[in-house]
Amino acid sequence: MAGGRRITSGLGGTLLRLLVLVATTHALVLAAPTVVITAPAHTSPTNASPVHLVVTFSEEVSGFGATGIPTELVITGGSFVRTSFFANDALVYHLSVTPAGTLGTLRVVASAAAGTSKSSSEASLESAPFELAYDRIKPSATFTPGLSALPSRVTPILLTLTWSKPITGFDAPPGSWLTRVNVSGGQVTSSSSSVGANPMYALSVVPAPAPAGAKVGAVGITVAAGAATDAASNGNDALTYSHAFDYEAPSPAITSSAANLRSNPIPVVIDWSEAVTPDLTLADVEVTWTGAGAGAATNFRKTAAGQFALDLVPASAAAEAQVRVRAGVVADAAGNANDGTALLLVRYDTVAPAAVYGVLGGRLPTNLDPITVDFNFSKAVTQFRLEGVTLVSGGGR
Repeated sequence: MAGGRRITSGLGGTLLRLLVLVATTHALVLAAPTVVITAPAHTSPTNASPVHLVVTFSEEVSGFGATGIPTELVITGGSFVRTSFFANDALVYHLSVTPAGTLGTLRVVASAAAGTSKSSSEASLESAPFELAYDRIKPSATFTPGLSALPSRVTPILLTLTWSKPITGFDAPPGSWLTRVNVSGGQVTSSSSSVGANPMYALSVVPAPAPAGAKVGAVGITVAAGAATDAASNGNDALTYSHAFDYEAPSPAITSSAANLRSNPIPVVIDWSEAVTPDLTLADVEVTWTGAGAGAATNFRKTAAGQFALDLVPASAAAEAQVRVRAGVVADAAGNANDGTALLLVRYDTVAPAAVYGVLGGRLPTNLDPITVDFNFSKAVTQFRLEGVTLVSGGGR
């Protein structure tokens, strides 16, 4: 009996171990296929379009992309490129996806039951989400002058170069960024830089001497295309900047349209060579009279941008007036003030010229024949002719 119990016990243990082994093996055979989505040709972020994706199952499956379009994939942030789908075998599949727009995240998930195991007919599990950031926006940069107004008369010229996003390569090795900035018409005297979300590079430029005494010019700065790249390997476009400088004072043309010396009032126009601020007032205009009594300046007005007018009213029958704009009352966009050297001289004269005449030799009566008569006028005259002389008595030729 004792021996029988041992035999029974041994058979029972063996049967139990066999049942456990069969159950475990069956469970392993029936495990659902898993799916992994990768983009081995790309790093995140990428500027590639389209993006090449690889879908890999843990075992051979059927049914995935059976129509030539992998409808089992849920794609957000992009769209499937038709005709791009192909398979190496029943394990590995390839496709391309075009990212939507220029900036975002591509997300792809393989739905549950995307494929069916060829060995166990088990449906595949849903994949973990695949995400890839994409950025196709090139880094850009702007130069900002230290002064808001251009052109400028301040030297050196202070400029700041600010990038739109973090960049690499522009200052590699550190301190080399000035070699990627080309300056014409001036010389860099100092520089500094700072990194961050919007890297900034500052420089001071002294304009080159203006040729042949010219008082206006420009400093040109260029940055070559591809001098900087962002994390997605986008390179910048070429950058060009011009900074105008101006050392020339604004000057007015002061003129009068008076038809003749008898015009009253005498119209005067002040026309600036460039835009100036602030607008002139009558107090900014200096009028100096000479003659019997000072006249008046009236009816001051602005007639157009940078143009002003006034009337001069003489106080006597003959007078002269000098008109000028006082120095330093206006300035141009660069801050150059007027120097007050422009001058207009106008004359007013309503006094008729007087004539004094006499016989040559000064003795009357005379026995000279012919008799020569001299005419002396009190002021310079024009257009005096014989026809203007009336002989009261006697004959003449």
